[in-house]
Amino acid sequence: MPRTCHGPIGHLDTGRRDRQVSGVELELGTRTRLHRDELIRVTIQGVKKEVAQMGKVDSTVTIARPVESVYQHFLDLDKTASDPSTIGVTKQPPGTTVPGTLFTFDHGKGKTTTMRFTALEPNRRIDIEGDVGPAKPTGYLLFEPVDAATTKLTVRLEPNPVGPLKLVPPLAGFIGQRIWAKRLVRIKSVLEGGSPSG
Repeated sequence: MPRTCHGPIGHLDTGRRDRQVSGVELELGTRTRLHRDELIRVTIQGVKKEVAQMGKVDSTVTIARPVESVYQHFLDLDKTASDPSTIGVTKQPPGTTVPGTLFTFDHGKGKTTTMRFTALEPNRRIDIEGDVGPAKPTGYLLFEPVDAATTKLTVRLEPNPVGPLKLVPPLAGFIGQRIWAKRLVRIKSVLEGGSPSG
């Protein structure tokens, strides 16, 4: 027959058939579970945030040109586009670039992509939306003067993938990041007086 030990918090069956747990033990157990659940919640949120960030485009380049020149380069994309796959650019409506101006890039063989300027803050920011087939990016270009002759240009975009690419948003961000990193190198080269490469 099991022996029973008596104490201030109840009794403990040494045969482990009937064990009473103190209030302190219950509180510690509850705290442990809450801590574990909070840790799991924070970890999941962190992973979601990291995955979401992987799906974005965030690229920066410093250009040895005044901010006005870098900004104007984008207003004149119908004349200055340097992507090697682009064989022509049309601008609608023609004339001065304003919010709503649409640039259509002809890549040959019937393939086109577009970029619309949705808002303009002169020499500071251009908000854009595009249509590049498997993605419809939205975001902005930020122009920041480092000094009177140097500009920091930053591109931040949400790729907004469509079709099969929508199932893997981080891949869309990865592709967009590579494209814009190369594009900014070409723009830097053109504006600093070299020839585009890449």
